[in-house]
Formats: sequence, structure tokens, C-alpha cells
Amino acid sequence: RQMCIRDRTRALRDTLAKAAPDLRASLVEVESVVGGGALPAVGMPTVALAIEPGPEGPDHLAAALRSGQPPVIARLVENRLVVDLRTVTEEEEEALLAALVKVAGA
Repeated sequence: RQMCIRDRTRALRDTLAKAAPDLRASLVEVESVVGGGALPAVGMPTVALAIEPGPEGPDHLAAALRSGQPPVIARLVENRLVVDLRTVTEEEEEALLAALVKVAGA
């Protein structure tokens, strides 16, 4: 049974809080871009994981995630790093968690 995006995001936030307590994460309402082509500007309301960047700032955190293996691409919104699980399969969540924990310890 697949979990909904909100439940998956909440579960990731809770697991991240235990695994990397220095990363302050919360759920935020955002709008995902549906796609390109005929619908380039159409958005879809969703919930995402927002991570406070810490003293180094959001660009440093985003760069550390992009340069990891696997690379993690996230958006910067209101000075926070935002990860939309709509772009992450359930099978990829463990790797995403590991990447977030790794940058928290760096």
C-alpha cells in the first residue's frame, strides 16, 4: 500500500529528527510544477519537507546535497531547503534520508 505524500513527508521529518536532530525540518504547503510542454505553468498544491539551513546558509546545504551520491536536488524557498517527495519514489526515500543525515554531520 502506497502512503500519501503528506504521510510520507511527515514520516521522513520524524525519522530525520531522530537521525539528525541538528537539521530542523518541518512540513510546508507548497505548489509543485506539474510539468513542461503544454502545461509549463500549471501548479499542484502539495506538502513538502522544509529544512532550516543552519549557520552556513541554504546555498551551502543545497550544494552539499547536489554533490553527494546520489545527488539530491531541492528548491530554496524563503531561505529554507525544500524537498518535494512528489519527485521521490518510496524506494528512494532511504537514500534521501542517508544523504540528509550525511550533510548534517559534515
